[in-house]
Amino acid sequence: LGADDFLVKPVDFRELAARVKVLLEKKHFIDRLRSDYAEALNSAINDGLTGLYNRTYFMRFLEQEILRSNRQGYPIGLLMIDLDDFKKVNDSLGHLEGDRILQETARILRHGVREIDLPARYGGEEFAIVYPYADPRGLHKAALRLLSTFGTHRFLSEPIAGMACLTVSMGLAFYPQNAATAEELIAAADTALYKAKQSGRNRVVLADSVVIDFRTHTVKDKEE
Repeated sequence: LGADDFLVKPVDFRELAARVKVLLEKKHFIDRLRSDYAEALNSAINDGLTGLYNRTYFMRFLEQEILRSNRQGYPIGLLMIDLDDFKKVNDSLGHLEGDRILQETARILRHGVREIDLPARYGGEEFAIVYPYADPRGLHKAALRLLSTFGTHRFLSEPIAGMACLTVSMGLAFYPQNAATAEELIAAADTALYKAKQSGRNRVVLADSVVIDFRTHTVKDKEE
């Protein structure tokens, strides 16, 4: 990388000590600048509570993936996830307990995706995962694995009236099958998520109105 300084022989050790001190102070200053830059960059793209990517970065990533998908011709999956009855958790156990549950949710999502996938906190108790190179059948299985993990995880530190456990609802959509833009893909997945809530929670609903019921792991068409 080049030299920072040089000394002419014979070396005066007092001068050497003084120059080394200056170089160490310079290195400390540069290290602090790098650390401040890394922290600023991290806060710009990550959610402070969960450590997942934030909504702004999620939107930028999804838009870039759609551009790449148009060039390379691969599908993208988007899974929207919402914690069921989360307001009841905050009201009964407090917001600190709610924050802990959100952090645990983020940890489950991080461990349940591939390296190329992007989990993000979309807002509040709603999360999103972008799946590049999505295989519908494989993504269906991934959604079921996530549902199973959430269904068996002990989130609640103490029981809440009317809630035996904490569950999630999910909406799944694909690009370009269900949408032509990033905004339309989010809307399609969000609409499917709303249908999951309306049809009983604790399940995945696909944007094409196929319901995956967590309790039976069966797939049903809307007409049924």
